[in-house]
Amino acid sequence: RINLYITKASAGATTDFSYRFYLYDASRNDESFKENLTDNLQPFLITSDGNAFKRVQDKAVYLRVKGEIFAFHSSPGIRIDDVLYSVPVFLNASPF
Repeated sequence: RINLYITKASAGATTDFSYRFYLYDASRNDESFKENLTDNLQPFLITSDGNAFKRVQDKAVYLRVKGEIFAFHSSPGIRIDDVLYSVPVFLNASPF
């Protein structure tokens, strides 16, 4: 019922890329996700590590970050058809 989206963003020519992790309704398409990025869709993780994704297993997301974490919400949730879903996220992080 839920997709994990990872986007790459740049704040400018002299700034490193950041990677943003989102949960989104799997019944909606990619275009719908892109449209909601300009609305109020918030990432549950923003990091400098483009290889942070490890796996999804047993309805949980496992991440390993080697780099900076700019924002992290440990209990990401998503509302689908008036039902709130919570997805466990297991995060292993080190500076490098």
